[in-house]
Amino acid sequence: MLAERRRILTMLHEGKITVDEAEELLDALAETPEPAPELKVEIIGESPKLKQALSIMDKAAKATSPVLIVGEHGTGKELAARYIHQKSARCDSPFIAMNCAATPEALIESELFGHERGAFTGAISAKRGLIESAYGGILFLDEITALSIESGRRLQRVIADGETRRVGGMETIPVDVRIIAATNRNLGVEANQNRFDRDLFYSLSVITITMPPLREMKEDIPLLAEYFLKARAAKNNRAVPTISDDAIAILKDYSWPGNVRELATVIERALVFCEDDIILPEYVILPPDHMKEPEEHGEPLQNKMRKIPASVMPSSSHQAKVTAQTDTIEMEIIRATMSGTFYRSPSPDDSPFVTVGDEVRTGDVLCLIEAMTLFNPIKAEFDCYIVEILVENSRPVEDDQPLFKVRRKSEHRENIR
Repeated sequence: MLAERRRILTMLHEGKITVDEAEELLDALAETPEPAPELKVEIIGESPKLKQALSIMDKAAKATSPVLIVGEHGTGKELAARYIHQKSARCDSPFIAMNCAATPEALIESELFGHERGAFTGAISAKRGLIESAYGGILFLDEITALSIESGRRLQRVIADGETRRVGGMETIPVDVRIIAATNRNLGVEANQNRFDRDLFYSLSVITITMPPLREMKEDIPLLAEYFLKARAAKNNRAVPTISDDAIAILKDYSWPGNVRELATVIERALVFCEDDIILPEYVILPPDHMKEPEEHGEPLQNKMRKIPASVMPSSSHQAKVTAQTDTIEMEIIRATMSGTFYRSPSPDDSPFVTVGDEVRTGDVLCLIEAMTLFNPIKAEFDCYIVEILVENSRPVEDDQPLFKVRRKSEHRENIR
């Protein structure tokens, strides 16, 4: 508050705003409630990958450069941003978070940069943007890929020049804000495909922090489970139960697609159902879609799926969805173990071409092509996978001919060696 008041008075002294404008800004500032004191941010874990991320966070806290935090949903990207704020020289200034994907596109620029009175229909008064409100502190932009190219270019100018301009305004406003952005996508790929401003990508990626998924730091699950159990028990005003070894084993055996956020939910659910002083395996309730597939009369479910026509085959955690555009291939791989070479399954109509609705397989894993355009050669990266296309869409494909390979990046590096 004090820093913002000082900034307004400085602008008035330098003649960048009028007395009436200064009074309007000071009145709006006086009506803004003081932020509640932030609780101490804790990042729990001892795994090597988490320690590596923490080491970069500590270095980032001492710098003033923008930061890009990447990771899957639920890995704690905002927590990492708050950790940097807490450790930095800006810790006594505002930390403001904005989810770009949750803000309507038409309002993003107004939210970020503010607007002047009359800038658009409904703008009955001037409004400060979050960039101004975070003066002296940190602005955390989650789901940064939701920004349009135009909004990205405006944000890039703020980072480069240290000043902003409201929507519908003519005056430039000096700002002192550090930008921390987060995404669960490959921002470099988004920039190369002209879906994200390339200059903004370069500015944000001065310091890049990768938050590891929970499945890659399972040694931290007991520590995290105990932490969430204590926090939820205190919130519900009850004694803290212990967690049995069998329950911990179940937690470690799970793949955690929702990462740490999902673990917190599972622990809270276990606490609700636990009526004793120990969390037993029956209290650890996991989503059924991720459990082991049942067998009926000794026949695996995958064999039954092979008998279902492709046109009526349901979505499943054992299927991959291939979506292609003219110059790129995006592959949604749901199960982490899905890697290998995919082959053409025998076509029902003996068609020699790969078409929408065809089935492909690798080992016992059956996939369904919903849409595809194949080019040769092409490699596409998707998270920790590399997709290599082996055929062209204009050439006939024999049954059991390889279509594409899916490899983990670690496997790709080993092959290079």
